[in-house]
Amino acid sequence: MNMTEQLWAVIPAAGLGVRAGCSKPKQFVTIGGRTLLEWTATKVLSLPEVKGA
Repeated sequence: MNMTEQLWAVIPAAGLGVRAGCSKPKQFVTIGGRTLLEWTATKVLSLPEVKGA
């Protein structure tokens, strides 16, 4: 990849969590003190190629 390229990520965060047995949308379920959406965004943004999400 060219070092001047900047990538942006789209993180789909939808769904009710019914199949997972959640009482709220799964993206807002807390695991280890953070929501699943926070865990996902942190991982994606830690990639050096990704400049924003």
